[in-house]
Amino acid sequence: MTVQMRLSADERREELLDVAAELVVAHGVEALTMEGLAVSAGVSKGLGYKHFANSDQLLVALYEREMRVFDRRANEATTAVVPFEEKLHGLLDAMFDVVAERGALLGRLLQPSAGETPLAARQAQRSDAVVRFFGGIIAEQFDITPELARSAAKLLLAAANAAFGEWINRRMSRRTAAELVVRLTMGGLAELAANSADVKPSGVKEPSR
Repeated sequence: MTVQMRLSADERREELLDVAAELVVAHGVEALTMEGLAVSAGVSKGLGYKHFANSDQLLVALYEREMRVFDRRANEATTAVVPFEEKLHGLLDAMFDVVAERGALLGRLLQPSAGETPLAARQAQRSDAVVRFFGGIIAEQFDITPELARSAAKLLLAAANAAFGEWINRRMSRRTAAELVVRLTMGGLAELAANSADVKPSGVKEPSR
């Protein structure tokens, strides 16, 4: 006789998130419902609601789990690395690894959400935090104002996302895509540091003549 062990609350929650991830990859975030989760997981709908108040909270929890994976890998690759260029190489390596392993799910979760949803709010909150984090590093290492550094950080992240797209669509090798981001970033930041007095941060109006 086979005895099935009862899952703990944490284990059951992780199992439900795994099922939700499969549904999101197959059908997109908009198609995820508590009813569909219960059917796919083979559990009662009430059990799903014991762990997540609704499908919005479920999506945010799934997003948070994936971001924790990325953050852990990024920290492992960049901790104790001081020079910004080496830190950037390590970060890109970690990002490419995560995209290679979990790209289908990340692609769904990172798409801009339509409307004012909890997932969209969390995406925006995290984006702001990442920009502030890298902006702080850039400002310190290149001796430019925090405002300019944050603008540079936004462009760096946009360049990285574009590089992932080139690699995923087989228009560029992983090594070339990563190196292009590093070269563009380091060259741009060096130029910005040398001529920061001539550059206005975003949102600053030129004086009227």
